[in-house]
Amino acid sequence: MKSRSFWQMKMVKKEIWLDLTVFNQNYEGYISFIRTVQPSDDDEGETTGDDYEEEDQAPEFWVQFESSIRYVDFPDLSEIGVERKHAKPENSPRSDVMDVLDWLSDKGVKEIIELRVPDSWDEPHSEEIIEKAIKDFNIEVLDWRRIDLSIRSVKKGAGSSVTDLHLYSSGNWTALEHWTGQNGVVQLESLKKLYVTIVKDNISEDRVLEQEEELTSRLNNISQNQAKWTFEVSPNNWRAARPVRESVMHGGVTESTPELIFRLNDFLRTYKSFQAQQDRNQFRRIKVAIIDNGVDESAFKSEQIAKGRSFVRREHTMGLIDKKKIMRESPWWLSIDAHGTQMAQFICAVDPCCELYIAKVCERRNDITLERVYDAVKWAAAQKVDIISMSLCMYETSEKFQDLVTNVVRSQGIVILCSTADEGNNNQEVWPAKHIDTLAIAACNLNGKLTQWSTDTGAQYHFPGEDITTELVPYDLSRKKISGSSVATALAAGVASLVLACYRYVPLKEGEVEAALRNSRVEKSFKRMRDLAEEANGYNSSVSLNPKYVRPWLVFRERVSGREWFQKHMPGSDA
Repeated sequence: MKSRSFWQMKMVKKEIWLDLTVFNQNYEGYISFIRTVQPSDDDEGETTGDDYEEEDQAPEFWVQFESSIRYVDFPDLSEIGVERKHAKPENSPRSDVMDVLDWLSDKGVKEIIELRVPDSWDEPHSEEIIEKAIKDFNIEVLDWRRIDLSIRSVKKGAGSSVTDLHLYSSGNWTALEHWTGQNGVVQLESLKKLYVTIVKDNISEDRVLEQEEELTSRLNNISQNQAKWTFEVSPNNWRAARPVRESVMHGGVTESTPELIFRLNDFLRTYKSFQAQQDRNQFRRIKVAIIDNGVDESAFKSEQIAKGRSFVRREHTMGLIDKKKIMRESPWWLSIDAHGTQMAQFICAVDPCCELYIAKVCERRNDITLERVYDAVKWAAAQKVDIISMSLCMYETSEKFQDLVTNVVRSQGIVILCSTADEGNNNQEVWPAKHIDTLAIAACNLNGKLTQWSTDTGAQYHFPGEDITTELVPYDLSRKKISGSSVATALAAGVASLVLACYRYVPLKEGEVEAALRNSRVEKSFKRMRDLAEEANGYNSSVSLNPKYVRPWLVFRERVSGREWFQKHMPGSDA
């Protein structure tokens, strides 16, 4: 087992559910998720070395769960079955659900109140695999959509705890006779409710009606004699319409990473080494809240993410019979769109020693709501973060929201950075960038020229945001270049975090309070990085000066030699 670092041992909120239906429209993402949770050959090896040391590390989810969780929901595996060859050798039995449940068991989960697995029609899990998958759990509601599943497999797996059972019939008389016989559902001593779906896809309407009548009659007789449980029988179709996949085009990528464009490699190398030497009981990392569409937690080291919270709840239909509508929370540590993960990676690339707080307010970038963002800002403030990064825009606001932002910035001293709109000549106001207390960021190229799709309306600072190279994202296994004010905002948040981290080593004067100085220190540093262009080593005078273009290398161009470096170089500090 891998050793747990100092940062992993801090108290964290444990999750009480796992919703993988976010992969219903992202099947490649599901395959990548399975790869991540599958046990690897080197799991017994020990991880050693400094927490800040650069090392190749296999992706891993550091999320923790309570021993009893409310539900585990899987995506529709009928659409994923043909692609599972990417997750398992071709001739091995399908076991992706077992891999996930084994992973949960390793994380200490003992009870799953509801387990729902829409298995594949063409390539389902075998009954042997199902038995192994559920044997270590107490499961109350078992809805494993597998044709003609035997009661023996249910009983060998989690039979003693199952109160609600869903069965699916192919029209095979043998299965119906087994379910209603002496070795059938009467063997499940805890059963209270039975749901049986007769799948209509491959049998005639007459056969459906005949089976429905026969099964109803048999179950009536059993329930009257046993008087322990109730049942529902209903015909239905197996397959839903296949979701439309998004296509992504990838081209060749040349390096344009945050470290390179900001010329931070030398500085960060000594900065990380210096940080690693500090007393960890006294040194507190800069806390950065990212309000976006969540992250893929496996893309980060365990110590980089302190806490997360999802504000996204969506209606989900459960069961082919009852069509029950259930509200599910979308996991903050899983995302079907790489945006939030990429923004978090950009921030960590600039300040690799920061600590992230993830607030999920959308699944994709087009379903952001003011209410969710309000709740996310309020949550982030309650976590006592130093910085809030919002690579998003809204075309609506409210007095309540504006009052919250004012209080967070002025009373709590939290620095809020926001994107301006990427809509060229569209001068429509966007929030929260429009708010007087936030730092509004627009994107420019590496020469400081505003990009063609950026707008300068309301922007206070320009940061690079054109063709920036991303890190690998587990659900999108290729590096590519992305652009936009959202990118520029994330980079600005990373620079702000680095600035505040450096100021930690500048002694406070009598009567000074760190929180009250945060915004002024960030703005003072941004202005210094903007105003000293003519002093930059190797500055190309043929490039026109952009009075809003922030150049971090003007401050972070020397290696950290000790505490005296911070007192000498941070704006406003005494040498």
